[in-house]
Amino acid sequence: FPSHDTAKEYASNHQCDESMHDATTRLIPKEYTDKIQKFESSVRNNFVNNLTLPWERGGTCLLPTKVIDKFMSGIGQLRQEYDQLVAEFLEKYEDIVADAKIRLNGDFDASRYPSREDVSSCFRMEVSYSPLPSGGDYRIESSKEILDELVAETERAADAKLESARSTLRQRLIDAVQHLSDRCKAINESDKAKWFETNITNVTDLIDLIPSMLIGDDAELMDAVKSAREMLTSVDSDLIKGNESVRDDIRKKAAAIVSSLQF
Repeated sequence: FPSHDTAKEYASNHQCDESMHDATTRLIPKEYTDKIQKFESSVRNNFVNNLTLPWERGGTCLLPTKVIDKFMSGIGQLRQEYDQLVAEFLEKYEDIVADAKIRLNGDFDASRYPSREDVSSCFRMEVSYSPLPSGGDYRIESSKEILDELVAETERAADAKLESARSTLRQRLIDAVQHLSDRCKAINESDKAKWFETNITNVTDLIDLIPSMLIGDDAELMDAVKSAREMLTSVDSDLIKGNESVRDDIRKKAAAIVSSLQF
């Protein structure tokens, strides 16, 4: 909740332009919403972004058909977990408002707080699905020349987005393989305290997923997936941490994989 008076006072005290500052008031202490917000971020970053590819500005994503079942079953489970977090928040809502009243003291205004029922309607985890547009989707009356141009432009835009989606998959593999290589280098430099199992699983999970995520053909990417799989065959964290020659071999193979995927 923005506080104009506080921003004005701060600007006056520092002799600066008031428009360059904002002051906010939390109506609810952050610790009560923190779990929900972190869960939302985790769903978006660790689930949705992993199983979809960017498509349009505004958050619309491309969901490859081969992972639809996995996505829908996963989002269903996550929605149940989300609803449980929201239910726990709503169960304590009156106590949370009472706590806010104590903390805000003279700045507390009960009219700022909606009812629990109204607050409940603010929490939603929703997913909508729609098919990709095609050149034949236009239902307008116009000249053949204009319609042909609209169809051609739609197809050009779709091709460009599909190419961008393939590039995104390449970059994801590059990032995961490069990170593994960097961690192997760190161990070589005696930095053994920052190794995580996810250094490996981020790569193995991705190479298992990419064949289902890939739309169209990308022989270089599939060759890189094969190379990454072979690189990690019979390799685990203990072997990597304990054997410098293994680490050097991974770094050499990782560099070749990255090089093969860069345009």
